[in-house]
Amino acid sequence: GLGIAVKVEDGDSRSVVPALLAVLQRLRERGLAGNVPDGAMDALVDLMDQQILNTRSVVTGVLRAAGALEFI
Repeated sequence: GLGIAVKVEDGDSRSVVPALLAVLQRLRERGLAGNVPDGAMDALVDLMDQQILNTRSVVTGVLRAAGALEFI
């Protein structure tokens, strides 16, 4: 099997979902994602970029994964 661990440097859990989805996407590109169905990633793609809203519900930024995938 395959195990994935995510460490968020600042401890904020809202970045875990985009980070995990980015890892899964990169694993699928390399053919290492196992049995993740084709439609599963399509259904989750909207969660990869999360809007950051201010107190007036105005979009002030986007939270998205960045960085490289490392195998340890």
